[in-house]
Amino acid sequence: MGIVLDACPGLKDLAAGREVRHWRDFLAAAEIAPPMLGINPSAWRDATEAMGERQAAITLAAIYQKGAQINDAGGYLRRLTDRVRDGKFTTWPMIMALLRADLDSKASSGVSEIGGDRRDLARQHLDAEERRQSTVPVSDALRQSLEKPK
Repeated sequence: MGIVLDACPGLKDLAAGREVRHWRDFLAAAEIAPPMLGINPSAWRDATEAMGERQAAITLAAIYQKGAQINDAGGYLRRLTDRVRDGKFTTWPMIMALLRADLDSKASSGVSEIGGDRRDLARQHLDAEERRQSTVPVSDALRQSLEKPK
């Protein structure tokens, strides 16, 4: 959860003065965001059903963090929900992209607010995600043929 909060610090503003220390705090803060973002209850319900409550809350935190970059938060959430159903979306790359942008911004300005251990962990995850995304997808048939004994 620490990495998600580092990537989406705006969610803390929705916690109504409370600290976000547990996932239940995170989920409670996320429940406040849909109406603020213009997301209708059915879109939010569909997202939580398709993604699960925690992943939907993480997605919503990322949408909230992106703010003005997203013109139609409800439509965007519906598209992501459809992509989840098609097996084409997970929250991790979205969080990593936000974290990477934040780290790059802080590096260029010389500011370091993220703790050393979490920063190192985040960089490891970012590096692993970049390697995963830069690899060429391998079909199941090719993978099986490579696994066969010679």
